Amino acid sequence: YLIGVFVYVTLRNEKKLWKNFFVFFAFSLPLIFINLYWNYTHCWINVLFNLVYRRKTEYFKIKNIILFFLSIFFLLTPYFFYIFSKEKFFIKKKFKEGYDFFFFIFFVPTLFLFFISFLRRVGLHWYISFIPFSFLLLTGSEKDKIIKCIKTAFYFNGIIILIIISLLFVPVEKFKNHKKYSEIIMFKNPYPICNYFKKFNGQYIFATPGYTESAIMSYYCKKDFIVFGDLGHSGREYDISFDFKKIEGKDILIFSTFYIDQEKYLEFFEEIKMEEIIIKGAKFYLLFCKKFNYKNYRDKVLRKTYEKFYKIPQFLPKRGNFFKEKYNL
Repeated sequence: YLIGVFVYVTLRNEKKLWKNFFVFFAFSLPLIFINLYWNYTHCWINVLFNLVYRRKTEYFKIKNIILFFLSIFFLLTPYFFYIFSKEKFFIKKKFKEGYDFFFFIFFVPTLFLFFISFLRRVGLHWYISFIPFSFLLLTGSEKDKIIKCIKTAFYFNGIIILIIISLLFVPVEKFKNHKKYSEIIMFKNPYPICNYFKKFNGQYIFATPGYTESAIMSYYCKKDFIVFGDLGHSGREYDISFDFKKIEGKDILIFSTFYIDQEKYLEFFEEIKMEEIIIKGAKFYLLFCKKFNYKNYRDKVLRKTYEKFYKIPQFLPKRGNFFKEKYNL
């Protein structure tokens, strides 16, 4: 938004607009400072995550550009997209007083994401915050054209909603041959899995090898499933909320929707036993791990986590390093 507003104000170059822009920016500063202060006291994890640790720059792929236009097509809906394409995204259109502002709020971020698509895939959710402003650009268009746009959007979205609802009512057994059937069961009907775990309450610390499984199981089972051994960039908030020192010597039960290689966990426990269970026709894997060795885990996993995510660049100011201090790295 800020870039779009800045471009608009710069091109109009009116004293009143510059004054409003600086007022807008000044009132934004407290929120900006709050975010910066939180990052300053938390290893800059939000800033570094978005600028460094997320998907790195890829080489040029034509499919990413195609996906960009498909995303715009999907979000604008077909007839809106047709009008926007025919009118060349209203670049030369004369808008009613004030409506040219919405053009910049929509067009500048869209253009920015178009260039980004040359380097990496742009997620569909990136567009949501500014796409609604695009519909205001139809002001001044013929009434019949606007009505046709609304009708087309209604039918287009209605078909998508019907497809989604229909899929939700399809018995999960119909997907039994799908390679991710276990994940489908976990997402759509996790309660039988949760019931299975009840008999282990108090005996084990529950865990999964990934953030998604932990988030789903923790929510539906009303029991915290920690993330164990994961070095992915998603779900790092467990680094803030959980302390592995506190479960030294405890038994851990690791749950997974895919086969787990026991070898990668052997050095962290005295004994490991793997079991396969079938729930609703889906295969799940369990590792019953005895006596967690915190020291080995710190040296092999937590140290790598620190090096990968919490080693703050020298040029950034900081107030402590919660991860380094917590695990004495």
